[in-house]
Amino acid sequence: MSRTRIVREIDALQDANCKSCQIKRDFGKAEAKLSKHCGSECAIGIRLRALGKKLVSDARPRKKPSRMNGGDKMPGQKTTITSEEQSDLPDLRAEIERLTERMKSAQAQALRNATICDERQDEIERLKAEHEQHAQLRRNAYEAHNAAQARLQERIKQLEEQLDEADREKALLLQTIERAARPEPPTEAQLMDQAIGELTRVRKLIRLYAVGE
Repeated sequence: MSRTRIVREIDALQDANCKSCQIKRDFGKAEAKLSKHCGSECAIGIRLRALGKKLVSDARPRKKPSRMNGGDKMPGQKTTITSEEQSDLPDLRAEIERLTERMKSAQAQALRNATICDERQDEIERLKAEHEQHAQLRRNAYEAHNAAQARLQERIKQLEEQLDEADREKALLLQTIERAARPEPPTEAQLMDQAIGELTRVRKLIRLYAVGE
Protein backbone atom coordinates (compact mmCIF):
# COMPACT_ATOMS: atom_id res chain seq x y z
CA MET A 1 0.00 0.00 0.00
CA SER A 2 1.41 3.42 -0.95
CA ARG A 3 1.96 6.18 1.61
CA THR A 4 -0.76 8.27 0.00
CA ARG A 5 -3.33 5.56 0.41
CA ILE A 6 -2.28 5.05 4.03
CA VAL A 7 -2.71 8.77 4.76
CA ARG A 8 -6.08 8.81 3.03
CA GLU A 9 -7.28 5.82 5.02
CA ILE A 10 -6.09 7.40 8.27
CA ASP A 11 -7.97 10.62 7.44
CA ALA A 12 -11.10 8.68 6.46
CA LEU A 13 -11.09 6.68 9.68
CA GLN A 14 -10.59 9.78 11.80
CA ASP A 15 -13.30 11.73 9.97
CA ALA A 16 -15.80 8.89 10.17
CA ASN A 17 -15.16 7.73 13.73
CA CYS A 18 -12.85 9.84 15.90
CA LYS A 19 -14.48 13.24 15.44
CA SER A 20 -17.87 12.00 16.61
CA CYS A 21 -16.59 9.54 19.23
CA GLN A 22 -18.70 9.71 22.38
CA ILE A 23 -16.02 8.05 24.50
CA LYS A 24 -13.58 10.78 23.50
CA ARG A 25 -16.02 13.41 24.73
CA ASP A 26 -16.63 11.47 27.93
CA PHE A 27 -12.94 11.25 28.79
CA GLY A 28 -12.47 14.98 28.17
CA LYS A 29 -8.94 15.99 29.21
CA ALA A 30 -8.00 12.55 30.56
CA GLU A 31 -5.49 11.93 27.75
CA ALA A 32 -3.86 8.93 29.43
CA LYS A 33 -7.15 7.02 29.70
CA LEU A 34 -8.13 8.01 26.18
CA SER A 35 -4.77 6.86 24.76
CA LYS A 36 -5.08 3.53 26.57
CA HIS A 37 -8.61 3.01 25.28
CA CYS A 38 -7.74 3.93 21.69
CA GLY A 39 -4.58 1.80 21.63
CA SER A 40 -5.89 -1.38 23.23
CA GLU A 41 -9.71 -1.44 23.33
CA CYS A 42 -10.97 0.47 20.28
CA ALA A 43 -10.83 -1.39 16.95
CA ILE A 44 -10.51 1.89 15.03
CA GLY A 45 -7.66 3.01 17.28
CA ILE A 46 -5.83 -0.31 16.82
CA ARG A 47 -6.20 0.03 13.06
CA LEU A 48 -4.93 3.61 13.14
CA ARG A 49 -1.90 2.54 15.18
CA ALA A 50 -1.08 -0.21 12.70
CA LEU A 51 -1.38 2.22 9.78
CA GLY A 52 0.81 4.74 11.64
CA LYS A 53 3.50 2.13 12.21
CA LYS A 54 3.40 1.18 8.56
CA LEU A 55 3.60 4.83 7.55
CA VAL A 56 6.61 5.39 9.81
CA SER A 57 8.35 2.26 8.58
CA ASP A 58 7.83 3.31 4.96
CA ALA A 59 9.16 6.77 5.76
CA ARG A 60 12.60 5.54 6.89
CA PRO A 61 15.34 6.97 4.69
CA ARG A 62 16.58 4.67 2.04
CA LYS A 63 20.25 4.00 1.59
CA LYS A 64 21.76 6.38 -0.89
CA PRO A 65 23.59 4.77 -3.79
CA SER A 66 27.29 5.33 -3.80
CA ARG A 67 29.14 7.38 -6.38
CA MET A 68 30.48 4.21 -7.87
CA ASN A 69 26.90 3.19 -8.69
CA GLY A 70 26.02 6.58 -10.09
CA GLY A 71 24.44 7.89 -6.92
CA ASP A 72 25.41 11.51 -7.59
CA LYS A 73 23.36 13.07 -10.35
CA MET A 74 25.48 14.70 -12.94
CA PRO A 75 24.64 18.24 -14.12
CA GLY A 76 21.97 18.12 -16.79
CA GLN A 77 20.94 14.60 -15.90
CA LYS A 78 17.17 14.05 -15.78
CA THR A 79 15.50 12.62 -12.71
CA THR A 80 14.27 9.12 -13.22
CA ILE A 81 10.82 8.26 -11.77
CA THR A 82 10.09 4.68 -11.00
CA SER A 83 6.86 3.01 -12.05
CA GLU A 84 5.68 2.83 -8.46
CA GLU A 85 6.24 6.57 -8.01
CA GLN A 86 4.57 7.20 -11.37
CA SER A 87 1.50 5.28 -10.19
CA ASP A 88 1.40 7.33 -7.00
CA LEU A 89 1.39 10.67 -8.84
CA PRO A 90 -2.41 10.80 -9.44
CA ASP A 91 -3.04 9.88 -5.85
CA LEU A 92 -0.59 12.54 -4.69
CA ARG A 93 -2.24 15.18 -6.88
CA ALA A 94 -5.67 14.17 -5.59
CA GLU A 95 -4.38 14.24 -2.04
CA ILE A 96 -2.88 17.69 -2.56
CA GLU A 97 -6.15 18.97 -4.02
CA ARG A 98 -8.11 17.41 -1.19
CA LEU A 99 -5.81 18.94 1.43
CA THR A 100 -6.02 22.29 -0.36
CA GLU A 101 -9.80 22.15 -0.28
CA ARG A 102 -9.75 21.18 3.36
CA MET A 103 -7.41 24.07 4.08
CA LYS A 104 -9.69 26.51 2.23
CA SER A 105 -12.70 25.11 4.06
CA ALA A 106 -10.88 25.42 7.38
CA GLN A 107 -9.91 29.00 6.57
CA ALA A 108 -13.50 29.85 5.64
CA GLN A 109 -14.78 28.17 8.80
CA ALA A 110 -12.21 30.05 10.87
CA LEU A 111 -13.34 33.31 9.28
CA ARG A 112 -16.97 32.48 10.01
CA ASN A 113 -16.07 31.52 13.56
CA ALA A 114 -14.17 34.78 14.00
CA THR A 115 -17.20 36.71 12.73
CA ILE A 116 -19.46 34.77 15.07
CA CYS A 117 -17.08 35.41 17.95
CA ASP A 118 -17.10 39.14 17.20
CA GLU A 119 -20.89 39.14 17.04
CA ARG A 120 -21.11 37.20 20.30
CA GLN A 121 -18.62 39.54 21.92
CA ASP A 122 -20.73 42.52 20.83
CA GLU A 123 -23.82 40.78 22.19
CA ILE A 124 -22.01 40.10 25.48
CA GLU A 125 -20.99 43.74 25.74
CA ARG A 126 -24.56 44.84 25.00
CA LEU A 127 -25.96 42.48 27.63
CA LYS A 128 -23.37 43.66 30.14
CA ALA A 129 -24.36 47.29 29.47
CA GLU A 130 -28.05 46.44 29.87
CA HIS A 131 -27.33 44.52 33.07
CA GLU A 132 -25.33 47.42 34.47
CA GLN A 133 -28.12 49.84 33.54
CA HIS A 134 -30.74 47.67 35.23
CA ALA A 135 -28.49 47.22 38.26
CA GLN A 136 -28.06 51.00 38.51
CA LEU A 137 -31.82 51.49 38.31
CA ARG A 138 -32.31 48.93 41.07
CA ARG A 139 -29.66 50.65 43.20
CA ASN A 140 -31.33 54.03 42.66
CA ALA A 141 -34.73 52.58 43.56
CA TYR A 142 -33.27 50.94 46.67
CA GLU A 143 -31.62 54.18 47.78
CA ALA A 144 -34.85 56.13 47.14
CA HIS A 145 -36.79 53.56 49.16
CA ASN A 146 -34.34 53.83 52.05
CA ALA A 147 -34.54 57.64 51.96
CA ALA A 148 -38.36 57.54 51.97
CA GLN A 149 -38.29 55.03 54.82
CA ALA A 150 -35.98 57.29 56.81
CA ARG A 151 -38.24 60.31 56.21
CA LEU A 152 -41.28 58.27 57.28
CA GLN A 153 -39.56 57.15 60.49
CA GLU A 154 -38.61 60.75 61.26
CA ARG A 155 -42.18 61.91 60.68
CA ILE A 156 -43.53 59.12 62.93
CA LYS A 157 -41.09 60.21 65.64
CA GLN A 158 -42.25 63.83 65.35
CA LEU A 159 -45.92 62.78 65.57
CA GLU A 160 -45.21 60.65 68.64
CA GLU A 161 -43.51 63.62 70.30
CA GLN A 162 -46.48 65.85 69.45
CA LEU A 163 -48.87 63.22 70.82
CA ASP A 164 -46.92 63.02 74.08
CA GLU A 165 -47.01 66.83 74.37
CA ALA A 166 -50.77 66.82 73.74
CA ASP A 167 -51.23 64.18 76.46
CA ARG A 168 -49.27 66.31 78.93
CA GLU A 169 -51.34 69.41 78.08
CA LYS A 170 -54.55 67.38 78.44
CA ALA A 171 -53.50 66.18 81.89
CA LEU A 172 -52.73 69.75 83.01
CA LEU A 173 -56.08 70.95 81.65
CA LEU A 174 -57.96 68.24 83.53
CA GLN A 175 -56.20 69.17 86.75
CA THR A 176 -57.16 72.80 86.24
CA ILE A 177 -60.80 71.87 85.61
CA GLU A 178 -60.91 69.69 88.76
CA ARG A 179 -59.47 72.48 90.90
CA ALA A 180 -62.01 74.96 89.48
CA ALA A 181 -64.96 72.62 90.15
CA ARG A 182 -63.88 71.85 93.75
CA PRO A 183 -64.51 74.78 96.30
CA GLU A 184 -61.46 75.92 98.16
CA PRO A 185 -61.56 75.96 102.04
CA PRO A 186 -61.87 79.48 103.63
CA THR A 187 -58.75 81.13 104.79
CA GLU A 188 -58.13 82.41 108.37
CA ALA A 189 -58.95 85.96 107.37
CA GLN A 190 -62.23 84.86 105.89
CA LEU A 191 -63.08 82.93 109.07
CA MET A 192 -62.19 85.95 111.18
CA ASP A 193 -64.46 88.17 109.11
CA GLN A 194 -67.28 85.68 109.43
CA ALA A 195 -66.83 85.53 113.24
CA ILE A 196 -66.81 89.32 113.57
CA GLY A 197 -69.92 89.59 111.45
CA GLU A 198 -71.69 86.98 113.53
CA LEU A 199 -70.68 88.70 116.78
CA THR A 200 -71.93 92.07 115.52
CA ARG A 201 -75.27 90.53 114.57
CA VAL A 202 -75.62 89.01 118.05
CA ARG A 203 -74.86 92.37 119.74
CA LYS A 204 -77.56 94.07 117.69
CA LEU A 205 -80.09 91.45 118.71
CA ILE A 206 -79.15 91.92 122.39
CA ARG A 207 -79.57 95.68 122.13
CA LEU A 208 -82.95 95.35 120.47
CA TYR A 209 -84.07 92.95 123.17
CA ALA A 210 -82.94 95.37 125.91
CA VAL A 211 -84.77 98.33 124.41
CA GLY A 212 -87.96 96.32 124.08
CA GLU A 213 -88.08 95.55 127.79
